[in-house]
Amino acid sequence: MSSTELAGSQKQFLGHPKGLFVLFFAEMWERFCYYGMRGLLTVFLIDVFLKGDTEAFAIYGTYTALVYMAPVLGGKIADKFLGYKNSVILGGILMAIGEFMLLGQTDFWLYLGMAGIIVGNGYFKANISSIVGKLYKDGDARRDSGFTIFYIGINIGALLATTVCVEIGRKLGYEYGFALAGIGMIIGTLIFVFGKNLYQDVAAAPNPEKLKSKVLGPLSQKSVIYILSLALIPVLYMLIQFNQIMPYLLAVVGAYVIYNLLSAAYKEDKSGEQAVEGKQVWLHRMTAMIIIFIFNIAFWACFEQAGTSLTLFARRNVDRMIGGWEMSDATTQFFNPLYIILFGSIFSIMWIKLQQRKINPSIAMKFGLGIIQLGLGYLVVLLGGMFLSEAYLVPLWTLAILYLLHTTGELFLSPIGLSMVTKLAPKKMTGTAMGGWFLSFAFANYAAAVIAMATGSEGHGGGSGTDKEPTRTEYIAQIESNALKIDSVCQVLSVATTAFESAEGFVGEDSTVAKLPVEMSAMTADIFPTFKAIHQDIFPLIQDTASYSGKKLLWSQLTANYAGAVEGLVKSISTVISSTESMNNGSKYAEVESSFSAGIVGTGDGLNAMHGKVISIIDRKNIGNDNFDSSKDNYLFKGSKSAMNIFDKNYSTIASHMYWNIYSSVYMMMGLITICIGLLLCFISKPLTKLMHGVE
Repeated sequence: MSSTELAGSQKQFLGHPKGLFVLFFAEMWERFCYYGMRGLLTVFLIDVFLKGDTEAFAIYGTYTALVYMAPVLGGKIADKFLGYKNSVILGGILMAIGEFMLLGQTDFWLYLGMAGIIVGNGYFKANISSIVGKLYKDGDARRDSGFTIFYIGINIGALLATTVCVEIGRKLGYEYGFALAGIGMIIGTLIFVFGKNLYQDVAAAPNPEKLKSKVLGPLSQKSVIYILSLALIPVLYMLIQFNQIMPYLLAVVGAYVIYNLLSAAYKEDKSGEQAVEGKQVWLHRMTAMIIIFIFNIAFWACFEQAGTSLTLFARRNVDRMIGGWEMSDATTQFFNPLYIILFGSIFSIMWIKLQQRKINPSIAMKFGLGIIQLGLGYLVVLLGGMFLSEAYLVPLWTLAILYLLHTTGELFLSPIGLSMVTKLAPKKMTGTAMGGWFLSFAFANYAAAVIAMATGSEGHGGGSGTDKEPTRTEYIAQIESNALKIDSVCQVLSVATTAFESAEGFVGEDSTVAKLPVEMSAMTADIFPTFKAIHQDIFPLIQDTASYSGKKLLWSQLTANYAGAVEGLVKSISTVISSTESMNNGSKYAEVESSFSAGIVGTGDGLNAMHGKVISIIDRKNIGNDNFDSSKDNYLFKGSKSAMNIFDKNYSTIASHMYWNIYSSVYMMMGLITICIGLLLCFISKPLTKLMHGVE
């Protein structure tokens, strides 16, 4: 029985095969897992692992790029060997295990867990969508409707992830968020397994007998594939950890895919089954598709700021209070899936109506208009700036409107992308073309991380910057040495700040700069008392950990992190001194803005790294010990907690000021450049459409 005949024999529910609804809920929970983890990842790296923004963005970008590369391989293995059912089950198991690995909260378990999720996603994401398509006969008019229902499941999962999973992770602890994501993945996999009778006829392996046959000693073909899949995990572990090689990997793979697409199109025009005599139809179409891929990268590189810079913008410069409740920074990502659910069907109807009236925009024009809307979304930040509070916070509606325009832009291009690929590529190279489409998302996600780095701070997490990792004794010696330096640099800073209060002529064109002396004076007086209180609480524990819980590996990591934080604090205060003295000597703020901002933000990051991040880890690892329970009177870190609260009140204003200057300028440039890119695509849409030879 052919797959088409099998599709016709499926049991029906609400006019669709019952198997669709099994896949709907399985995919919903898989997206709950993926978006829950992704929503927490950036802030998890910054808060728990003490990564600077830049390093966190690099890890995030590498991870999401590999997530989009993995389905290319996962789809091919399913097509040729495993079949869709086996692949999806394997993917679900690996993703769940990966989520639970993150609970270890060390570098080893972090990278290993992320690598497991990447491999699992490659098998799950690539193939569950293929099963949906095979539930319907060729030419079945219900197929598009079926995918629309399936797409709703994806976005319900994403909405639940960003409202429930992320919010719990941010408010109760990251381990609860990741555990919840892992449980969601288990639920999705179980739904898929127990509902197999409703879809397995179209999801079986292409050659079940060969899959069971012995190919390597006692190992069957299936076992060998599973082992090789697991062997990919350490490779991906290394790629995430040493992410500097990622752009070169993407460039090589991208060049290879482009060469394959163009050479295959050229051959098809010369002697292929779908050749048109005397015309280079397929070469033209492939060229048009590659150009669209490039513009697709531009769109998603800016769109995917949601998980990186926009989340931190929400943390630092958005008033997230709703009545008496404060929405967490990462939870603000919920706007996009909510809007998709609200407007997805409306846009589908709109395209049909426009097609009936013969005014439906071309593929290229839709992409261009979508990119323009994305750019307008970033300019909304400037609109929000007109309502900037004294604490340099914009209203929450700023993000609500920004994400609305980003979502409408997404709906202009995302749903038509896969359809475009199948129309522009010859049948026998659809798989390669689809691989190129997914690869464009991999490029975009890495590019998104690079763009986000323009908004980020460096942070103060561990390491000494030397080739050889210092020993624990050497780290403690570094801490003692730098602690003495902090006393002296704070005295110099106090003198520079006093002079700055009476300085003139540094303001320039930005009137908000005039507030800096007062904001800086309020902050600098608290730096040394805060450091002293934190250091008195933490350093004795780092010197002698014998009486406290936690594995030796964790304490070694905390020692390295604390050493990096103290060293970074010295450098940051020194940078502030240098910039302030330059303004005292007549320099304009614009001339030292970059270094001054980095120093101010770095000072706060250093103290927060020592207090809020190191102490929170120690507290969590000693649950049940009243000395580490902040609600108890004998809480060990009561002094540093009180000092940090005082510091934060004064620091938050000047830090938000610095960050607002960064975000507003970067988002303005991003918005203007993106609008120009969209206008360019609209301008060339007619010749590009001509290259598509009738594909609309």
